[in-house]
Amino acid sequence: MKIERLQVNRGIQIPNENRCTNIGGVARVGANIFVIKTKQDNTVSTVYRYDSNNKYITKKFTDKLGHGNGLAYGNSLAYENGILAVPPCGNYLNVIDAKTWKRTQYKSSRYISAVAYRGMCVWLVKSQKSILETRLDERTKKLKFTDKWKIGNPVENAGFVISQDITYKHEKLFCLYSNSGKNQNCIVVFEMVNGEWTPTKIYESGRSDRLYEWESLDVSNDGDILIAANTADGDYLYQGRLYL
Repeated sequence: MKIERLQVNRGIQIPNENRCTNIGGVARVGANIFVIKTKQDNTVSTVYRYDSNNKYITKKFTDKLGHGNGLAYGNSLAYENGILAVPPCGNYLNVIDAKTWKRTQYKSSRYISAVAYRGMCVWLVKSQKSILETRLDERTKKLKFTDKWKIGNPVENAGFVISQDITYKHEKLFCLYSNSGKNQNCIVVFEMVNGEWTPTKIYESGRSDRLYEWESLDVSNDGDILIAANTADGDYLYQGRLYL
């Protein structure tokens, strides 16, 4: 399996509005970038929407978005403006209307730690060591699972034991892992081979002697990558490029 070093550049710092100090997810929507941060006790979350000039507005949520360990933009039949999906690290999925900011909670029979949009109103969620395909059932406000795959962690033996975020582009699944003991991170690219998600490439960050943990990622159609990172001197967005 091919391993490449991913070079990223530090961009804007995300402030601690509403005392939310724990950065979670990032998602690019056209010219806008959405970021979510949460208080340490998970009681308050703040969603930031940045424009192309890095000016932002925020929306405060106090109705338990959960840990907010990721962010994905997509669609479902009941929403005209597109939606932001926020995984809570729990048995439900938060869905936020990207225009009105209205939140709806969809119950899940499985624990959810990450979410990605596959297209055509189909979502992928990570649950323990599985990837589940799902749709939003608008009538019951539950997740309707339609397929399931086992997925391993090919970098676990190298110390990357913390599973962070996932995203989906070009029929590839990008899974983010961290090695907090060495302040090092990596992205594993999975492709569907013979009906199974199979690792085909690894992108690694360099090691750091200070806190440097990648929390979430977004990949554009052109391979431009955004990474939300928790560092020793604050929460930042980093930019780089994947050669897909």
